[in-house]
Amino acid sequence: MKAWTIVGYTFNAETVCPHCIRQWAARELEATGRNSEFKGVETILTELAPTMGWDYADEYSYDSDDFPKVIFASQVEGPETCDQCGDELI
Repeated sequence: MKAWTIVGYTFNAETVCPHCIRQWAARELEATGRNSEFKGVETILTELAPTMGWDYADEYSYDSDDFPKVIFASQVEGPETCDQCGDELI
């Protein structure tokens, strides 16, 4: 696994795995009338962010309480699990 591999997200004071974030983001994107089928989590987040007023490419433009921020493999120092489903990030 590369150091820059996205292994999770920080969102609403929780550590969340890509699968759980994708489920949330897909529901949010579909609520705007856009299709999320067959799209990966990063694609969905990139499309969703502007509809919520955020620039996903600039994590300094929003807070993790407002929109998910990535957790890279290099940032995980020990066993880390998803606060929603319990799966390990790495």
